Amino acid sequence: MKDWAAHQFHLSEEVGPGITRAAANRQLAKTTGREIADIAMAAPPPSCIAHVWGWFLVLLPLYAEGPLSRPALIAADIEARFGLRPAGFEVGLLLDLFTLWRRLRPRDAEQG
Repeated sequence: MKDWAAHQFHLSEEVGPGITRAAANRQLAKTTGREIADIAMAAPPPSCIAHVWGWFLVLLPLYAEGPLSRPALIAADIEARFGLRPAGFEVGLLLDLFTLWRRLRPRDAEQG
């Protein structure tokens, strides 16, 4: 899932004002008639862990900045928002996704 997420973050980067890399590549492919390798979508995560991506998207505004919370607090947020008690590996994967997001996103802020 982490490789897939990194690819999604890469495609969502802005390459111009309000233009994502994915949109620019789609337009380039449409204009040239050639397939752009960068927009070829990596295989989505297995359905048995795809819900973790949904949790990540919902929790991202809470954890995108500042220090990461303890795993127990993240688990409590998931339980409060979704009514599910996450397994340890799910919380660990979320922490990895937040770390990956933080590592890859500062490039956008510096370019802006």
